[in-house]
Amino acid sequence: GSDIVPDAFRKRPANVWLALDMGAHMGLKPFQTFRAVHVIKGTPTFSAEAMRGMAMAAGHTVTVTSTPTEATVSIKRADGLGEGTTTFTLDQAKQAGYLGKGGNWASDPESMLVARATSRCAKRVPRRAGSSWPTSTPAPRRRPA
Repeated sequence: GSDIVPDAFRKRPANVWLALDMGAHMGLKPFQTFRAVHVIKGTPTFSAEAMRGMAMAAGHTVTVTSTPTEATVSIKRADGLGEGTTTFTLDQAKQAGYLGKGGNWASDPESMLVARATSRCAKRVPRRAGSSWPTSTPAPRRRPA
């Protein structure tokens, strides 16, 4: 196995196939997909960095501000059909049980606050069908009748 392949995909061909399919829906190349797709508690989702990148690539405005205790992310659609702002705080992270378990929340809590604010904001900004910044697994493709 390769140590540049994330753990969620090593020796898991089904995970690889699903991630590549997710990436293909968004026009990502295989290597980009493995950097963009994270598996969290068995659910594939795009990373916060990928969500912001896809929104910006679609021409939308993304603004991020953060401190060690809170992060705010704003997304404004380029077509003017929607915008949203979400703040996620260290207190909210404590209430959700994210702290005290080690991992990224212990080593880099500010980045994790930005990630959580990003995913929440991306889910709240209105999107049209075929949106270019998905927040979770795309809907399965329908087979032609």
